Amino acid sequence: MESPTATATLRYSHIETAILAVESALAFSAYLGAIGLLTAIDGSNLGMTTEILRGTPFHDFLVPGVLLLFANGVLPTIVVVAALWRVPWASWGHLVVGCTLMGWIACQIALVGYLSPLQPIYFAIGATIAVLALLLQPPKVPADLKQS
Repeated sequence: MESPTATATLRYSHIETAILAVESALAFSAYLGAIGLLTAIDGSNLGMTTEILRGTPFHDFLVPGVLLLFANGVLPTIVVVAALWRVPWASWGHLVVGCTLMGWIACQIALVGYLSPLQPIYFAIGATIAVLALLLQPPKVPADLKQS
């Protein structure tokens, strides 16, 4: 006879499934973008030039590529894995991922201007992730972060 844990399956709600899929797609696209920027820091791999960075603190795409990698690639990956493992802070993590993406796009538009229809699309994706995070369950403050 099999143990109950051997036959039990982890079930995810529709909201959990949606947020995990959207965050996974976000991370994948960020990894592709970061690879494009970091393998040609002049932007040529992605059809850009450093001219769009004029007036920003950046002279090439090295720092933006690293920031893209971590903010929109590594962070969502960590949160997806945490959610799959049912780590208690994952609901906060989803909210952070959504807000980080919206902040990324807002900063991008503030620094280099409106360049692509992908900017509002990614902003909407960030908003969707944040709303899904709140619908999933109101984030709970982990016990070790609560103030006495």
